[in-house]
Amino acid sequence: MKEKNKLELEIEKLNREVELLKRMDMKKDYLIQSLEHRLLMQNTTDLLTEAYTKQHIVKKYREAIKMRNRWGFGVTLCLFDIRSMSNVNDTYGTDFGDSLLKSFSKLSKHLIRDEIDSFFRIEGDKFFVILVDCNIENGKKICNRINREFYHITDGHTLNYEVFEVTQSHKNSVEEYLKMMLQKMRYRKRVN
Repeated sequence: MKEKNKLELEIEKLNREVELLKRMDMKKDYLIQSLEHRLLMQNTTDLLTEAYTKQHIVKKYREAIKMRNRWGFGVTLCLFDIRSMSNVNDTYGTDFGDSLLKSFSKLSKHLIRDEIDSFFRIEGDKFFVILVDCNIENGKKICNRINREFYHITDGHTLNYEVFEVTQSHKNSVEEYLKMMLQKMRYRKRVN
């Protein structure tokens, strides 16, 4: 009888240890998943503005083009930069400049469709938007609205922007469109 009690106690102890190990393994799996998610977010999301990074553009562009090809949706690309950003940083400091970048990002993400459109920080004060199921006229309206509301919430700061519609006949890569839009924006800045 004593032998049986010892054996039962030993089995109970081993069962508790097994349960503890299972819980520890579950915690380990959760921590690994959490770290993987954070790493993915760091690779795809700009830490300051919480916009997608430039590295994520190709993937989102391909998704938009697949939707366009399948359902005939329009795809419109928008490129933004904050006017006179270097003067803002020189005059008011980079902390103020960073707050402008954050304000622009928050506003833009609020004014585009969360699960359909994509918002990216390209570099510095340059941002890129992919609007799905959107023609160029509506894309211009969205850009005008973002510019108008940015002006109001920042006491007079404005944006430069370019808008381009990707139609069925356009076969360029997103990198080519981005390069073209950046050149057009630089040209307009020189002319103005």
